[in-house]
Amino acid sequence: MSLLQKLRKTAYWVLDFLKGSPVRKHYKHISSILDHPESTFAKQETATNLDKLLKHAIANIPYYKNLKPNASLQDFPITNKNILRDNSDDFFWPEAQKQKLQKFSTSGSTGTPFTIYKSKDKRNRNVADVFYFADKTGYELGSTLYYFRHWDAKLKKSKLLSFIQNIVPFEVANPSDDYIASFLENLKKDTSKKAFIGYPSAYNTVINYLQRHNSEPANYNIHSIIAIAETLTKEVKEQTEYYFNCPVVSRYSNMENGIIAQQIPGKGTHFYINTASYVVEVLDQETNIPVFGKPGKIVVTDLYNYTTPFIRYDTGDIGVLEKDEEKGLVWLARVDGRKMDVLLNTKGEILSSYMSFNVLHYPHILQSQMIQEGPKEYKFKLNIVEGFNSEEIIKKEYLEILGADANITFEYVDEIPLLQSGKRKLMVNNYIKYLEEQRKKT
Repeated sequence: MSLLQKLRKTAYWVLDFLKGSPVRKHYKHISSILDHPESTFAKQETATNLDKLLKHAIANIPYYKNLKPNASLQDFPITNKNILRDNSDDFFWPEAQKQKLQKFSTSGSTGTPFTIYKSKDKRNRNVADVFYFADKTGYELGSTLYYFRHWDAKLKKSKLLSFIQNIVPFEVANPSDDYIASFLENLKKDTSKKAFIGYPSAYNTVINYLQRHNSEPANYNIHSIIAIAETLTKEVKEQTEYYFNCPVVSRYSNMENGIIAQQIPGKGTHFYINTASYVVEVLDQETNIPVFGKPGKIVVTDLYNYTTPFIRYDTGDIGVLEKDEEKGLVWLARVDGRKMDVLLNTKGEILSSYMSFNVLHYPHILQSQMIQEGPKEYKFKLNIVEGFNSEEIIKKEYLEILGADANITFEYVDEIPLLQSGKRKLMVNNYIKYLEEQRKKT
């Protein structure tokens, strides 16, 4: 770690100390729970914090005023982004003063945009969560952080702020070969300890460049690589690790809450749930009954947002929860993305998001998008280069995955556009959207 990086790290914790160590205290509390999640202390602490939150909500949040004082978590209704947006005043703690809170707004690229408020304590908790889970990947506060995302006008940082935070932006909106070449050259020149965080599709873009130019792995001194916002495939993970000589983990988080779960290097592909800050349920999409070992909707209760409580909040994502009966622990075996972006086979069963990436194994494909148009109708959008001749092989493979009665077509495009957020959807389910629209009409 360079002297400047050490100074940044020391300066941060000195400032935190002068403020009463709010982040340090949260960090120690998170560590005491997540380092020993099976301990009696950890389970009691989570239960106590949940009980405090529920009692606060019933006593102070208008939306929950009709619940009994001793209501359990299962007595609370399931909410979602639309419910919170349409009843924003009823979810807001009347005693909180908005001018002392920080406002957060979603981009709206993958759902309905809405605004929430977070107290200083909740923001400090979020920061401590970030430090804890980043530490687990090998990141050290003060290290140079290369951030792969779309940097619109709202997100762009001044040169001074970027210097202070030691963040180097990588713009994912259609980076040219020259842009990537310059990025890699600067990466080599910077001999300090570094970290990556960003979209897997952006990592894949860099990997494609390296493969097309027959590049060999180089010593970039990368100590931490975190994938966010999109599914991290086995292939992207392995290739990124190969070229940058660093483990890659996937993180499950959102703007509304924070870090919900994350993989840990060397500890398998499942996601360790942040039980220090959240209670996570996976429920059947129709009955809302808890399910284990099969896909369901991910529902989160945020233990630290008292200003706008997120209790049994349907994130809109699909996941698989597994339970270790011996230790009494649960984890997310998979996070398959948003309900509208998962595909069904011809029997109507939910498929793992990973199967949509199989097509990228074939040569001469730069980008792909898989779209379900009907109960048995599927379309591949492909951005290809000269020499592609795998259409029939792809069709044969996916007939086995989707069902022998699947109708598979192909569309060739020059570019698969990015969302406003800079993410690129690899799966789109127009069929589910159609069913949801029909359901609303009835």
